[in-house]
Amino acid sequence: MTTQNQRSKSRRTKKSRKASLAADKARADRQDLKLQQLTEKRRIREIEQRKYAAEGTSFFAVETDVRKEVRDAGHLRLLEKLSGFGTGFEGNSRVCPKCGAQQHFKGNVDRTIYTEFGEIPLKRAYYVCPKCGHGCYPLDEKLGLREGELQGKLREIATMQSILMPYESSNAALKRIYDQDIDPKTLQRLVDREGEETLAEDHEEERQMSLETTEGGAKTQEAVAAATAPARLYLGVDGIMTPTRETRRDDQDQGHREAKVLRIFADEDRVEVSRDRREILKGDMAGRVCNATEFRAMVHCRFVKAGGHTAKEVIGLGDGAPWVWNTIGEVAPTAIQILDFMHLMGYINDAVVAGYGEDEKPRHEFADRMATALKESQIDFVLRKLESLPSRKKADREVIERTVQYIIDNRGRMDYKTYRAKGYDIGSGTIESTGKRLVGQRLKGCGMRWNRESANAMIAIRSRWYTNRWDASWSAPRALAA
Repeated sequence: MTTQNQRSKSRRTKKSRKASLAADKARADRQDLKLQQLTEKRRIREIEQRKYAAEGTSFFAVETDVRKEVRDAGHLRLLEKLSGFGTGFEGNSRVCPKCGAQQHFKGNVDRTIYTEFGEIPLKRAYYVCPKCGHGCYPLDEKLGLREGELQGKLREIATMQSILMPYESSNAALKRIYDQDIDPKTLQRLVDREGEETLAEDHEEERQMSLETTEGGAKTQEAVAAATAPARLYLGVDGIMTPTRETRRDDQDQGHREAKVLRIFADEDRVEVSRDRREILKGDMAGRVCNATEFRAMVHCRFVKAGGHTAKEVIGLGDGAPWVWNTIGEVAPTAIQILDFMHLMGYINDAVVAGYGEDEKPRHEFADRMATALKESQIDFVLRKLESLPSRKKADREVIERTVQYIIDNRGRMDYKTYRAKGYDIGSGTIESTGKRLVGQRLKGCGMRWNRESANAMIAIRSRWYTNRWDASWSAPRALAA
């Protein structure tokens, strides 16, 4: 007979065998699962390899796929995040931000905006004030949406592209970057709109600091007291002719109008990049097609903000035009006025060509002698040499006489030996290059003509791009869409 101990031992043996079989099965299942996973990875890899082989395997192709995946994921995430704001519904009534009465809810209105992640549909609660008629969308206010379809980073980049290159070229660049076809007319309206807002901000700041009013004088004194005093501040003023659609005054008028520009920088804003060249890294620049009174208000505002009235030294740089010296004299009466050396040499070269014609060797030798003499402040010597230049034609004689008169008129601003000894910048084209950068590079393209408003809008935004005011313009909210 089988004893109790034998039966217990048999049960333990069977149980152990079952546990062992179960462990073996689990191990086999894990191995099968791992094999399946490896097989699936290999299959996916083979599919991808075949795909990229068919497309032409390259980093560019892979990166293009990844960018599309990122855009698609970003689009879904943006939709998800915006859905959390709802429609902006604030009840059946809300306080009117314009007059303080109660606005009434009128229903939801659809709006489509375009972002760097693509098209985004919105549904927004709309409120209207029966007292003043002002209507608004609280959701637009909360999100800081601007007028127009382009919003967010896409709006900023589209504006940036459009102020740096023609609208048609900007359209092509944005299509490559975002795979979105933005019509050049849309880009033009965008720049006009942003420029109008920028100009309005500039005008308001200039109005607040205008010396024509008691309030403006007080605001100026407040700004002067708060400004950091630079050791030496440069104020440069120049003009650059701009093609406009202005009414022509006579048969000789081609419609060009002068855009007046300014450049303000301190000694510490420059770095020496080579023996004869310094680069201005900071400072301020601005411009506008306007009259002398409006321009003077703009120069005054920027000069005060730069610490001009507290600077130990102020250097005024100009090309010799009377309105330039008048502007500098009115804004900075104590400024040391210096005639831009490169502009002066332009006059000298015209006179040399009139005197020597096509004979290059004596032309270059004469011009070099004049430049050396001017840097030593030998003005009488330069005048004698210019007056002795040979000239057979009446027109050539007139060019030489015009140069002589130009030097006589600006003689008190040409002590270059003293200026250089004190370390002053004598010009080197600094101010003239400001006009070319701010205006010429974008507004003087082949066949371009500008309305005065569009030209000033473009110049205003470009001035912010080339200074440290760009980020402030895009980080701070402006007027919202109504």
